[in-house]
Amino acid sequence: MTSNRHVVVVPGSKGYPHMGLHGLFHPPVFQGRKRTVSYFEGWYFKMAVGHSDSASGPEVISVIPGIALGSTKDDHHAFIQVISSREKRSWYVPFPLEAFNADKRELRLAVGNNLFTTNHIQLDLRHEDLTLSGSIRHHDIQPFPVTLASPGIMGWFAYLPFMECNHGVVSTHHSLSGSIECNGIETDFTGGTGYIEKDWGTSFPE
Repeated sequence: MTSNRHVVVVPGSKGYPHMGLHGLFHPPVFQGRKRTVSYFEGWYFKMAVGHSDSASGPEVISVIPGIALGSTKDDHHAFIQVISSREKRSWYVPFPLEAFNADKRELRLAVGNNLFTTNHIQLDLRHEDLTLSGSIRHHDIQPFPVTLASPGIMGWFAYLPFMECNHGVVSTHHSLSGSIECNGIETDFTGGTGYIEKDWGTSFPE
């Protein structure tokens, strides 16, 4: 699921992130509230509509909001990365860190005018050669099970305090409704499928 992402190495990375008890059993929520340097966290929202056996394949847009904290405050920023199958390219849009806001208890975060939750995303993004807007609803969320014996997709590795990158799955599959306009072309994702995952730590996976 991560093969088309950029690699983001946090400047000055050192030490290892570890989540608190609430975060351990709630991987989707923001884990970096106590981090001040050398840290990243990103959520991956994938939306697809159409048939894979068609001539052009399914239309896929992936949106990755997150933060990257470097070794100094000058390196800190929030970001949104966008990947479009139709345009066959991606964009990395930086924001001031102050543009990022996340709820303490659930997956609900904002980067600028863009809102991301488990059940809904609202997009209003304009940057150089990218204009992205729209609203998508997620239906019939299929969360990855979290138990004491296996707290998420990482299993017992989630208990280890020295992992450089942690991985969580928010929804293995869900249906979509709504549309997104990318650079003047609107795509109706109603009837399509979605997937949500996240990563956090000191080096972003490729």
